[in-house]
Amino acid sequence: MREQSAKATSDNSSAVGGRELGRWRLSLLAAVAVASAACVPRPPPANEVLRKLAQEGYTPNAGLSRLFEPGNVIQTTELGPEGKPRALSPPLVVAWASDCFPQQEPRESPFAVAAESASSSRGLSLQGPDVLNFVPGLSLEAGGVSGYQLTLQNPRVRAFAKADLSEKLSPKCVHGLSGTIHAGDRPEWFAVVVEAVVVDSLRLQIHWASGVELGVRERLTSSAAQALNAVAGAGSARGAAARIAATDETTSALELQGAAIVAYRARPLQASRLDAVSPPGLREMFQGAAAPVESAAVGRLAIRQLTSGSFRRVRLDHPFRSGEAFQFEVTSNRSGWLFVLHAAPGEPPKVLWPRLGSQSGKILDRNEVRAHQATTVPPDPGLFLFDDRAGPELFYVAIRSEREPPRLGSTSAAPGRPGYLALETVPRPGGDAIVQFAVRSGSGGRTRGVVFDPGTQDPDPSVYFTAAPGDGSPDAIFEFRLTHEQ
Repeated sequence: MREQSAKATSDNSSAVGGRELGRWRLSLLAAVAVASAACVPRPPPANEVLRKLAQEGYTPNAGLSRLFEPGNVIQTTELGPEGKPRALSPPLVVAWASDCFPQQEPRESPFAVAAESASSSRGLSLQGPDVLNFVPGLSLEAGGVSGYQLTLQNPRVRAFAKADLSEKLSPKCVHGLSGTIHAGDRPEWFAVVVEAVVVDSLRLQIHWASGVELGVRERLTSSAAQALNAVAGAGSARGAAARIAATDETTSALELQGAAIVAYRARPLQASRLDAVSPPGLREMFQGAAAPVESAAVGRLAIRQLTSGSFRRVRLDHPFRSGEAFQFEVTSNRSGWLFVLHAAPGEPPKVLWPRLGSQSGKILDRNEVRAHQATTVPPDPGLFLFDDRAGPELFYVAIRSEREPPRLGSTSAAPGRPGYLALETVPRPGGDAIVQFAVRSGSGGRTRGVVFDPGTQDPDPSVYFTAAPGDGSPDAIFEFRLTHEQ
């Protein structure tokens, strides 16, 4: 290079030498520009960042809203119109971190997607059309825009350790989740946000093509500001508004102050917590320790097997033999009227107790139940006795708000036939199950059902039942089977 400089100096007086010197200077400037570009990393394409976030287990947050803060409980699945589960995009928030984990605070640390992504603790700059995934409503594909760049300022991870949340759902949160599950949602549809990639502000740079008129620049800049303001409305700092930080014929920059969430990680609720929110605290509602479901009563049923002048309580799946005697013991958390019905396979249920008179509407036995006072059916010394015809025996226990027997459609002892009860079992830790029954009339008319808790925490094998989710009735009508063997 020294030889080239000497030659250029010696020929400086000639026109040819002047042109050569000029070409050399331009070449040097171009080389410096290339070297500078090589030293300054270009922002990564947004699709690269999205791909790497997904690889690391994050869900990119279109709209950058603050709805997915760590500790929030979200619903990722719902029941579709065809009765099949379908994914929710975006998920729904069903409980807030402040309600579910009121004593817990997430911790923060710097965030970088990867070294080649040119990220730092100060900012993560993205380019390419997939930038629009982060800011829905942003339209910069119009003529006059040569490129754009989104910078996420101060990216960091806000996270809970797994042990921070384990076994710490608050009673308020459990009660709220119980209500949504009782309304028909499934526990496995819920997850807890454990991590979120948070930024302090956004900076959007719009690069203009040569010769773009001022009016076009102003219109597109105003449209971009509105799109950023929509992000603010979705969860950034309250009252935040995008401002124009700089603008000229080549570049306009807009800034939006306020925290936003770029991506989040969520984990399913733990099995022990699913047990806590499974449908849904009937024992507690019966005992008055939890709010009632709609306006329905909650009943408790025990089966008494009678032997030698005494009795013992047995589970519903206990096998009885012909000639064995039994009674029902029923308690309600509300006063009402008690009815017990029985159905042979393929026949409509008939009132077994109280006895009905020959005149329409005449009831011969006192069937009023008082809140939290056990009623034995039939009252001593009465009893039920299995005859010599073995097979499944269908029974119904109804606690009603009026003294009128329930009218139920015909039933069948074989699953899947019209009129048979629909049965769904949800596994629970420890081998127990929550079972939901729906008793449907043969004509597809009135529906009744229960949620049934095996009651394994009680000293006796009682079951608790109430109206089916969404039934809207104050009555609790429970269908169950007793096994009758020879």
